[in-house]
Amino acid sequence: MQGTPADQSFFYEKAVRAIRDVDGETPIILDSGFYATPGAFKLGVGGVLAGTALVASLLPAWRATRIKPMEALRYE
Repeated sequence: MQGTPADQSFFYEKAVRAIRDVDGETPIILDSGFYATPGAFKLGVGGVLAGTALVASLLPAWRATRIKPMEALRYE
């Protein structure tokens, strides 16, 4: 291992794969320092995606309720 980022990434992936082969639920320290099991990580990612989708759908709808229908049709 020469210490380049590519070498470190390869070693990290290899170590994580070896740990997962032995026990799939072993917590692994992420680069940020947080512990995450695979299930918790999936729930966290799902929560972020759901929150983003909710904001992305509700924000335009909320803005549309503030426009008068006749004004919206007039400018089309």
